[in-house]
Amino acid sequence: MLNEQELTELVFEHVCEHHPEAVAEMKDEEILRRAGEAVRRALTHGFQKESSVAAFGALTFLISPNFDQQRSIRAALASKHLNPDARMEKIFELTKEEDWDEAAGL
Repeated sequence: MLNEQELTELVFEHVCEHHPEAVAEMKDEEILRRAGEAVRRALTHGFQKESSVAAFGALTFLISPNFDQQRSIRAALASKHLNPDARMEKIFELTKEEDWDEAAGL
């Protein structure tokens, strides 16, 4: 896996390329700072795959920087029934639309 700085650059590139509307009003320095915060938080969830870190990072821009603090989302990301990367891959199956609406306000 890439180191933290490389993961930060990966998240930066991912959101700028795939979700430009989420960062259109931000300067590169702000995007990089938030990408770094997202990477550090993603790693605390135990993600090993770069794709999981990138997906988590994208959600911090698309939903909310603290989306993972929403009760049901937090529980899904901590589930003992799946490995961490599988939790990220199935996050939308493990949660409800209302959870994401609530997370958007965090």
